[in-house]
Amino acid sequence: MDLLNKNMKNIKKIQNNCYLLDYCLKLTTSEKSQIEGYVISKETKNKNDFKSDYQNELQNQNELQNQNELQYKYEIFIPSLNIVTKTTSNNDYLLYNRYKFSIHIFVDENTFHKKIRVQFNQMCSLLNM
Repeated sequence: MDLLNKNMKNIKKIQNNCYLLDYCLKLTTSEKSQIEGYVISKETKNKNDFKSDYQNELQNQNELQNQNELQYKYEIFIPSLNIVTKTTSNNDYLLYNRYKFSIHIFVDENTFHKKIRVQFNQMCSLLNM
């Protein structure tokens, strides 16, 4: 049963990724600049926790960043697309609030994670909810 659940989650993730990519490729530039979504989960970690071992090693050698710097990993629900996607930010955003996001496509990237990025733009007015 666990294997079936894991496979179903992977299938759903691939379907969401394909839908998001298809949606983004059909949009004009002005439509991509503003899309509304909600922060539905947040994970807080030290910036180094999100990096690969190689990146951590480079950072330790160069000592470029402060060790206490936090980074936030969010799951975002986008109602107009009916999907959940993930993004990472240095800023702390409130759970269950509505924000405006921009979606950026990088055509030359090899993996989906790098191909489409969702970025926070601003918080929506609470009066418009």
